[in-house]
Amino acid sequence: MDYSIVDLQNLTAKQKRAIPLIFTGKSISEGCTAAGISRDTFYTWYQMPAFRSEFARQRAILIEESFSGLQASLTDAVSTLQRLLNAKGKKGESIQFKASQAIIENMLRLVEIQSLQDRIASLEVIINK
Repeated sequence: MDYSIVDLQNLTAKQKRAIPLIFTGKSISEGCTAAGISRDTFYTWYQMPAFRSEFARQRAILIEESFSGLQASLTDAVSTLQRLLNAKGKKGESIQFKASQAIIENMLRLVEIQSLQDRIASLEVIINK
C-alpha cells in the first residue's frame, strides 16, 4: 500500500505527538484525552489537510499492521475450529455447531472481500485509462 509521506512541516510538534496517542483510545474522545487535547481541538485540526492526511496515513499503517497480525494467527485459528468441529462429549454438538458456523461465516466474508477487491481493481483500471 502507498503511504505517501505528508509534509510534516505543516504540523505542529503537538499535532505530531497527538496522532499516535489518539489511536490508543477506544474512541476519538478517549484518544484525545490520552493526547491531552479536547475533541474540539481534534476536529479543528482534522479540518486541516496536512493533519487529516497524516492521520489517515498513520491509521492505514496501523490497520495494515493489525491485519498482518491477524493473518499470522489464522492458521492456528482454523486448526482450533477444525479440532472443535470433531469435539465429543456432552457439549460436543454445540461446539461442533458453533465451529461449523464460524468457519462458514468467515469463508463467506473472505469470498465477499475478495469480490470487492476484484471490483475495486476493475474500477481502478477503468479510471486510469
